[in-house]
Amino acid sequence: MANRMNDFVLQQLQAENQRLRQELDSCKRAIPVSEACKTLIEYTNEQKPKDGLLLNDQTNPYLRPPRPDKGCCLVQ
Repeated sequence: MANRMNDFVLQQLQAENQRLRQELDSCKRAIPVSEACKTLIEYTNEQKPKDGLLLNDQTNPYLRPPRPDKGCCLVQ
């Protein structure tokens, strides 16, 4: 019985070791922060024309001109 427990614990440790090795390998393929920031800025600039909350024209359903009688804020 003790032998089975030892084998079970060994299998668990080997599985955990394998998982940690895979995690370590994936970290090695990480990119520098500066490159990640540059990519993120490029992506947001590309998506800017499609973002309904950033458009400042008639097509933006969330942008409403301020009304003096109601105030300037709209809560949805």
